[in-house]
Amino acid sequence: MAQIAEMSLQAINNTRQSARNFKEMTLDVGKMHFTTPQDRNTKDMIMDYHKTEQEKNSNIIDPTTNKPFLYAATGLKDAIDTFVPLPYGPLHAPATKAELQVYEAAYIQLYHELDSLKADAKAKDVEVSEKQAEIFKKGEEVQDKKKEHTEAQKYLREQNVKLKDVQDKLVKITAVLAAEAAAIASGTAPPSPVAGTTPKNLADRQIKEKELEDEILVVEADIKTLQAEILTLEKEHLQLQKVLPPLEGDYKTIATDVKNKETEIPVKEIEVRQVKQNII
Repeated sequence: MAQIAEMSLQAINNTRQSARNFKEMTLDVGKMHFTTPQDRNTKDMIMDYHKTEQEKNSNIIDPTTNKPFLYAATGLKDAIDTFVPLPYGPLHAPATKAELQVYEAAYIQLYHELDSLKADAKAKDVEVSEKQAEIFKKGEEVQDKKKEHTEAQKYLREQNVKLKDVQDKLVKITAVLAAEAAAIASGTAPPSPVAGTTPKNLADRQIKEKELEDEILVVEADIKTLQAEILTLEKEHLQLQKVLPPLEGDYKTIATDVKNKETEIPVKEIEVRQVKQNII
């Protein structure tokens, strides 16, 4: 104690302080600049306070009465805000832990179903893309085969032109040789020789005619084959085009199921929260 007293004395520069007199929480009330307060509130004091408070709020209108407020609003409401728990939810009654587990399992199952639907949608999208590529490729095959058919028909027309030219020349050579033979048989002078109308020319032209006729037969057979192949390819192309719309429909259906499942999840989450809050 002596040490504490010595420390306190040193803290105030070794100067002893005069005793202080506390009254109404004010030091030396009689020496302050205001007069001693009243022991109790008077009627005049209360009236003055009411008038002062009323003057403060004369410009604030009560929306219920359309009259000025007499006193400042406290900000409080008559109705006390009370805690309102979440509704019972789908059970319409307090839940048990077992029921909560059922709802939580259903909630988790929705996520599994959503993942499965997304995987199906991805696989179906790949299938649609592959079918579209197959249709495109088959269409190209049809066009290539038609082009080949057109070229074969053009070649056939060219060969027929060549054949007719050879046949015309054969007719001319045959006529010249026949005239020469007739003159020799009658003992008269043969007609003037015509270039390219010798028996050798006739034999060559006959060989050429035979080659052209054979080649034309081959080309005509090829054209018939191409026509059959074109019909087959067009049927296959048409069949593929018929398969595509159902696949696209399946993809749209799965995509819709994905959106619906994504909508179900928040609803189920609310149900789980409702059941969990009202568990007993």
